[in-house]
Amino acid sequence: MRPLRLDVVGFAAFRKQTTLDFADADFFALVGPTGAGKSTVLDAICFALYGKVPRWNGTGVRDALAPSTGEARVRLVFAAGGKRYVATRVVRRNSKGDVSTFSAGLERIPDSVDVSRIDEVDAAKLGQVLAGSPSEMSARVEQVIGLPYDQFTKCVVLPQGAFAEFLRAKNAERQKILENLLGLDVYKKIGKEAGQRAIAAKGGLEQLDRQLAELGAVGEDEIAAASAHIERMRRLESRLKERVPQLREARTAVDGARDGLSKVEEHLAMLRAVSPPVDLDATTGAVVEAETALTAAKTVRDAAEAAEEKLRASLGESDPARFQALLAAYDEHEKKTGRIENGRTKVAAMRTEADAARTAAEAADKAAAHAESALETARTTDVAATLRPHLVAGEPCPVCDQDVAALPAPLPTEALELAAKAHEAARREQSAAGKRLTAAETQLQNGTALLDELVAEHAAAGERLAGAPSRAEAAEAIAEAERQRLALAEAGREVTAARERFRKADARVTMVKERVSKEWLTFDTARDRLARLGPPPADRRDLKASWEDLAAWVGERLAEALNLHGDAKAEVAEARANAAAIDDELLALLAEADRPVPSSADGSDYLTEAARALSQAEHDYKHLVTRREQAGQLRLDRDEKRAEAAVAEQLAKHLNARNFLAWLTHAALEILLDDATAILRDLSDGQYDLEYDNDQFHVVDHHDAGQRRPAYTLSGGETFAASLALALALSRQLAGMSAGTAHLESIMLDEGFGTLDASTLDTVATTLEALAVKGDRMVGVVTHVPALADRIPVRFEVTKDAIGAKVEKVVA
Repeated sequence: MRPLRLDVVGFAAFRKQTTLDFADADFFALVGPTGAGKSTVLDAICFALYGKVPRWNGTGVRDALAPSTGEARVRLVFAAGGKRYVATRVVRRNSKGDVSTFSAGLERIPDSVDVSRIDEVDAAKLGQVLAGSPSEMSARVEQVIGLPYDQFTKCVVLPQGAFAEFLRAKNAERQKILENLLGLDVYKKIGKEAGQRAIAAKGGLEQLDRQLAELGAVGEDEIAAASAHIERMRRLESRLKERVPQLREARTAVDGARDGLSKVEEHLAMLRAVSPPVDLDATTGAVVEAETALTAAKTVRDAAEAAEEKLRASLGESDPARFQALLAAYDEHEKKTGRIENGRTKVAAMRTEADAARTAAEAADKAAAHAESALETARTTDVAATLRPHLVAGEPCPVCDQDVAALPAPLPTEALELAAKAHEAARREQSAAGKRLTAAETQLQNGTALLDELVAEHAAAGERLAGAPSRAEAAEAIAEAERQRLALAEAGREVTAARERFRKADARVTMVKERVSKEWLTFDTARDRLARLGPPPADRRDLKASWEDLAAWVGERLAEALNLHGDAKAEVAEARANAAAIDDELLALLAEADRPVPSSADGSDYLTEAARALSQAEHDYKHLVTRREQAGQLRLDRDEKRAEAAVAEQLAKHLNARNFLAWLTHAALEILLDDATAILRDLSDGQYDLEYDNDQFHVVDHHDAGQRRPAYTLSGGETFAASLALALALSRQLAGMSAGTAHLESIMLDEGFGTLDASTLDTVATTLEALAVKGDRMVGVVTHVPALADRIPVRFEVTKDAIGAKVEKVVA
């Protein structure tokens, strides 16, 4: 994992938006005073990836929020295994004060995205979403980086207080870390797969044995008998091919005779189906009666409609609506007269009220002026009262600069306070009187305007009524219009009744004609069925005569058809006898060959059955030969499967042994120990070596006669040096030994460089520089030691003020 960019806001010490750009920082230092927030940067990296921080002593996220903030947002852009990703977490405080992770996500960034301008990229185009919730993040991050949280904080980001955990870790935990870093789980998977293959191979072997038992043995006599049966079936097929065409000809003759008989019987059925209706006379008479009634109803309807139209025209000449509007105008004019009198009374009262308010306002203005004058006098007196106690006989007066001959008597000071209160009360009364005057004048103005408008409307209404009919004339005109309307309504009812009689008469005509049409349709249907027999033409003017002509013709044709029917039946019997003779011969051939009789006894079925018999005989022969060949192949397969099962079982046994993984991790630890020892020698000027024995680290002190001590007995400075050597070796060596599952592309150290002496510190700096110069590792340190920070090319200077922490990137 190699960080490329870190964005934090509201996180711990970083209240404001802060961005750290690691894109060109292969070797960097986080510098600044104690408590500025240097370690918080590493906390943010851990939190963005895993949602927890070592310094928080748990998984709680309350410490993620900066003081007095309600939301913290952390976004880490990083590279792992040649691909780029962005991890984001948001923490919020709810209305009850509870803090929880609001959202979390991991996305794969396309190669085309510029990380420095990631804020400008549309979220929908940012990349593939790998995790979209806090519950999905841990597994996906571990999959991408190749390390769980506990191993990440021992090999990549080494926080304060956890620097020496790998050095002091228990053997099982240390072995688990190395297994994960080296990808040794692949051997467990291979062993598991080998075991599964061994089980599958044994199952396959059992299946092959069952198949051999099912096939059984095939002898040469059985194959020879099957070959002879094929020859018999071929002779049967040849004979059937000769006789089947003759059977088909005979059956064709039968079908022809039956077709002739069917046609004759069809003609007989058509002729016998013709039957004239019995009520033709009643139908024709009903048409005449219905048409006569329709003519009479039309005459009555036309007369009623003419009378109604005459009344409608007379009513249209009068206009009752105009006279009703005139009566309403008279009513409205009288109402306005009363409203004018009422309005004049109200305006007079408003004018009286406005005059009284004006008088009160003028009195309030005078009182306010008088109070203000009294206030000014009191202020002058108060100044004098304030100065008199400070006068000294024989010294100059501070106002007139003349010597004071004798001290005047003191003046009272409470008059100013009383004058100020009186002035304030006068001003309030003046303001209130002014508001009452304004309100009274506004009300008077509005009332006068409304009264003027009402007078104008009343005059205009009077002008419109001048010369119009009187109220009595308008009422009489409305009454006359109502009488005409009632007469028109009665005429309308008569028209409606006449139209209903006409409608019923017309419906009766339509119904009778439809019945006649149906009778013609019955006739046409009966005649059309006989069309190919040539029936006589119909007289469309006389339905009864047409039916009589058709019935006479049918009687003649029926006698002729009965004679033809007897001849057709004799022809069918002869054709059937000829076909039956050939059919019996073919059935005998099939019975002789021991083949089933076809269900339909059709000629094509005979050939199909013969072909099926030959095909079955050939199939039985091939099946015997195939069984013999399959049995031989199954024996070969069984030998191969037996060998495969033995190999897979042995491989699973070896790979599933715990000693195998222990041997691999021990070998990797020896390589790691050699590199860590070389680094520790440089750091300690040749004083210390690292050894590993009895599942724990030991230190050999060459300055103390080669004394060998367990790592847990070292002092703080010695522990730091040994842990640093081991951490650097982990970062530098394990990626080369790893199978590719863990991506150790950076190392970040947060531990006490201030405890080292100048010589050791120089060795540490040189070692870190050498690690960074290789270019395949990002190296970061957290320090406040200037001697170390000055040797690092990129520094992130962290400072803190009242608002929060800030970061400034400095490139040497």
